[in-house]
Amino acid sequence: MVRPAKFCRMARRFAQNVLCFLALVAGGLCYSGQALGTEPVISGRTTVKVSDIGVSDVQISLKTQVKHYTALKQMGGNFALLARQIGMDDRNWSSMNDLTGEFNDTVNEVKMKFCAPASARNVKGNHWVIRMNSGTGCQLVSSSGSHVTLMSAETTDIGLGTMVIDVELPAGATNATFDSQKCEITYDFTPNVTSGTNAELQFEVDHKTTLMSSLAKNYSNPSFNYLWAARATAKNTGDQILNNYRVRFRVAEMGSWSSWQRVAKLYPGQTVVDPFFPIFDLEKVMSMNGSRPAVIEVEYEYEEIDGSKVQESDSFPVQVLSRNEVIFSSLKPEQITGFIDQFDYAPALMTSMTTPADPVVQQLAGRINGMAAQSYGQSIAASQSDDQCVAFMSAMHHFMTSNRVAYQSPPGLLTQGNQGQHIKYPRDVLRNRAGTCVDLAVTWASVCEAVGLEPAIILIPGHAFPAVKLPQSKQWLAIESTMLNSTFKEAVERGDAELSQALKGEHYLIDITEVRRMGVLSLDLPNVSEEYLTNLGYTFEAQQFERAAQQEEAAANQNQTEGQQDQGQDQGADQGESNDATSPAPDSEPTVTLTTIDNVGGHWGGFNLVTEKKTWVEFSLNGDSSFEAVLRTHEDDGTTSEQAFAGNWAMRKSDLVLRGQNGSEVVFHVEVVGDNLKVWDDNDPGYLVLKKIG
Repeated sequence: MVRPAKFCRMARRFAQNVLCFLALVAGGLCYSGQALGTEPVISGRTTVKVSDIGVSDVQISLKTQVKHYTALKQMGGNFALLARQIGMDDRNWSSMNDLTGEFNDTVNEVKMKFCAPASARNVKGNHWVIRMNSGTGCQLVSSSGSHVTLMSAETTDIGLGTMVIDVELPAGATNATFDSQKCEITYDFTPNVTSGTNAELQFEVDHKTTLMSSLAKNYSNPSFNYLWAARATAKNTGDQILNNYRVRFRVAEMGSWSSWQRVAKLYPGQTVVDPFFPIFDLEKVMSMNGSRPAVIEVEYEYEEIDGSKVQESDSFPVQVLSRNEVIFSSLKPEQITGFIDQFDYAPALMTSMTTPADPVVQQLAGRINGMAAQSYGQSIAASQSDDQCVAFMSAMHHFMTSNRVAYQSPPGLLTQGNQGQHIKYPRDVLRNRAGTCVDLAVTWASVCEAVGLEPAIILIPGHAFPAVKLPQSKQWLAIESTMLNSTFKEAVERGDAELSQALKGEHYLIDITEVRRMGVLSLDLPNVSEEYLTNLGYTFEAQQFERAAQQEEAAANQNQTEGQQDQGQDQGADQGESNDATSPAPDSEPTVTLTTIDNVGGHWGGFNLVTEKKTWVEFSLNGDSSFEAVLRTHEDDGTTSEQAFAGNWAMRKSDLVLRGQNGSEVVFHVEVVGDNLKVWDDNDPGYLVLKKIG
């Protein structure tokens, strides 16, 4: 069964494609690809009727399969809440009034309707425009004098969806068309309105009370329409046509004025809404060591019918947080209904705080890549193969644990009633040698992105952890980054379990690469010395896969007994020496190295008990992908029997696949432990231990 949250992510894709007043960046942000020619999981139809003065009555119909419809209906009959879940609410800057809705169980359909009072505006002469969200992917189907039909097809995480949008313009409109480059519907129209004598404008500003320095580069991007800092609503409440209305904003002393937003004619009864996406002075933002109060200033003007100009201004207080302080939701505390609402800023925030271009991160990524190459036995490119990616991740974990970076509890932050947190950039974590789960996840994501990997940060109630998309298999490899006193294998096992559990419940899987493609940018942090990390006392020793002293002594005794093994030497077997895999050296834990094609390949051999008989097992895993295997068994009567096998071999993740000359295939789990190769399968509780020979 599909959970409501997952269905709503899909519905939010459609909200992008209705009109500008429905524009949404899902959960903060989402990504859409071109749909393929498959049967849609969900189909929608939107009808829009535009009045003479730009007011639109909107009706939306969504039809889907039973299981998805049931998931959507679980949201209940609160259509205001449902609208918020699919992006049709005032987190976006546009206005939506008188929302109602209904469910039709017979055809698995949900219907909603509302009024958008400011959907179209007169921009010059008799030319009108309806602006849509950029990047909606809509295509023009047809246009006539007063009618435009658009269509959108999107691939989503639960399948293909289609949306048809019918826009009925005012009677008498001409030259209706759709500009896909500008994402605008345009038409020509002159309302039949007589201008009176009473000039009156109702002007209101709604504004955010908190802005975040960490998002300073992103506020100015109007595609992120939930990042508006303020919005001005102007309604002509008189009977006179007002000319050349315009409005602009700025955050005083922290950024420049925005461009003027204009309306050529504001007709009686007409409303226009203009958002403010601030352009910050980045140098001033970066110089802030703490939060500071600021002022949003607004100026607007218009001309009355006699040509006289009215000019007004106003200002509103706002708090600008330092770059390490964040709030997680764009909603007011009383509007938050659950985890998804509580963290709707998270995709933009986590991506902006992931800093692959930070000189400190660049230094660290290079040093860790060197550590990984030394352990791996050759130069590596982490973004080229799954094995090399895992080698890099293992080296990163070794760096964190060997340098005693610690987990710390998060300090709280409450700003204007909104829950927030102090989040460290990776350089802050390195300087303090400590970080919260969010801090450590951001650090992992930054370093991985710096070497071309595709990282993610997964948020679940009360916790965060990182993951990376393996380059070949495209599977997520999650790691519990707070397990700083454990092995890499243990941290990955925990991360995998957490990811599996997260996907069943409320979560944000923030694919940093996808969000980055949408244009989310990180702050430029100051340059540092080339010796920054060294001066902080960090070391970069690669994992040394050496056996403990007890193992060395046992191996030396075994080598002395076995001698230089080949197919004709059995003296060691006669003396009764064996390699017992179930008896590791006391008080020691062999170091597990990454199992790859390179370190599995070669010549391996050792005595083991096979079907309770002492057997010399030998593998030759050759560089041309061929293999030879010999099992020489010492029978109870003192004779020796031998079996030989040949074919081709390959690695499938951490499994060794042997394919015989007759086409049969056998799969073994393998693990490199020091100089030994452990071999086992799911049908035998024991395992073989082979030594590198020859």
